[in-house]
Amino acid sequence: MAAEFDLVRMEGSESPAKLIDVRKAPSKFFSSANLLAEARSACKRAKFLHFNAYDADVGLMKACAINGCTLVMAVTDLLNLKAGEKAKKLARMKRFAALANHFFAKVKVATLARNEYELRSGFELRAVAELLGMAPGQAKAMGGMNMPA
Repeated sequence: MAAEFDLVRMEGSESPAKLIDVRKAPSKFFSSANLLAEARSACKRAKFLHFNAYDADVGLMKACAINGCTLVMAVTDLLNLKAGEKAKKLARMKRFAALANHFFAKVKVATLARNEYELRSGFELRAVAELLGMAPGQAKAMGGMNMPA
């Protein structure tokens, strides 16, 4: 059974309020980029941007803050990595989140789940957000998002 889990916003009761397939969503809503140049151009037109390289770039953060684009940090980027690679990726994500916070760019932690086993609860997403350096209140107000790649 191939269920598609995409953008699920968690309400206060932790029940899913809205389910959107980001693969079928227009590029004005969600965009994913591998290269920095792609990410810079995508943040000008998309509402949500997933940049899986997590290069801490001042120009990208400024562009996201000015254009109101929300940066999406995916938990599934960490799931299948070995311990050393996971530590490096987590450190890059921390620097990325700190720089986004410095420029007041919006950041969300999401799952980008490829199947139902990769979905995470809002509490787990908040814990990852706190691990990335967000204050507990900021992580709680941020809310959780589940979306697949």
